[in-house]
Amino acid sequence: MQSLWFLFDGECLWCCTRADAVLTSRLRGDPRCGFEVSADNPPYRGVRGTGTASVDRASASDVLPALIHRYGQNGTPLADWLMSRLDDEVSIRISGLLVTSWDYSTRMKAHRAGGGG
Repeated sequence: MQSLWFLFDGECLWCCTRADAVLTSRLRGDPRCGFEVSADNPPYRGVRGTGTASVDRASASDVLPALIHRYGQNGTPLADWLMSRLDDEVSIRISGLLVTSWDYSTRMKAHRAGGGG
């Protein structure tokens, strides 16, 4: 399992990582992958699924700045550091998504209101 920042373009998930990362090597060897997007705190809800990953060095120059923007890091030392390493980054595009979801907010609301579990 690897935690990554992500973008969803309505069809595919996009991420970036180092070209020499173990994840990159594994996805190049077998592009089938699983993913999960979920909250760390109640109420627990999210999506998980599978897809096929493709790794590309050229598109990292578009994806990494978009990720920095999405996660509110424009103009920060972290953004500067990430962009200084752009030549060693690759983008990961996960397509052919099969997704399931869960949302325990209603059940958890009842539990917090004294309604049991």
